[in-house]
Amino acid sequence: MLEVRALRKSFGGRPVLGGLDLDLPRGGCLALAGPSGCGKSTLLHLLAGLVPPDGGTMRMEGREVPSLRGRCALMAQDDRLLPWMDLLDNALLPVRMRGEDPRRREGEARELLDRFGLGEFLRYPPGSVSGGMRQRCALARTLLWGCPLVLLDEPLSALDAFTRRTLQEEVLRLQGEWGRTLLWVTHDLEEALRVGDRVWVLGPGMEVRERLVPPGPKPRPADGELAALRERAFRALEGSRG
Repeated sequence: MLEVRALRKSFGGRPVLGGLDLDLPRGGCLALAGPSGCGKSTLLHLLAGLVPPDGGTMRMEGREVPSLRGRCALMAQDDRLLPWMDLLDNALLPVRMRGEDPRRREGEARELLDRFGLGEFLRYPPGSVSGGMRQRCALARTLLWGCPLVLLDEPLSALDAFTRRTLQEEVLRLQGEWGRTLLWVTHDLEEALRVGDRVWVLGPGMEVRERLVPPGPKPRPADGELAALRERAFRALEGSRG
């Protein structure tokens, strides 16, 4: 589905991406795990067309494109909800921006928000709910764009451990039901190993220190085999700091 070759980006002469190659097949989930500042968010912004690359190529469905603008949906780290709209209207914002009648998609939005535990808070404004609830609304809004490729930048970081685990399972169910392809950025190795078909452990400059293929169906329990992969990932991260 997506092929990236030799993608480069520098800021102020400091390289952030030093020539990244990436392949993401349709229906897959590539999880990128690494420390803050290694370039994970920059990669998503480059793919989404928010920041121009210094070099490299992108191909979507076999066709070269300058960016994935209009072909992907990006969930940023901050929720970016509009404070004058309630949660339901915020979730329906992509529908309005495409010029569609939001009433035709309201049932779908209500169901999605309910699956994310927000069914009782549809008419609450963002300022009256917790950060984790706002993040769940932002995730629903991202999925309602209807794009085949979804870029997730720390999508569950504001949630407690129990809710995070529940939402990991729900997002993966939705991925299967809706046929989406995910690029999931996280600093949490446990999360990456639970949700990814493949997991890349990253160092500075988006250097890929480890490529892991977790076993079994998703979401995965914390069993012995995953523990061994986690140790490999931690060793790779320690090397990136050294």
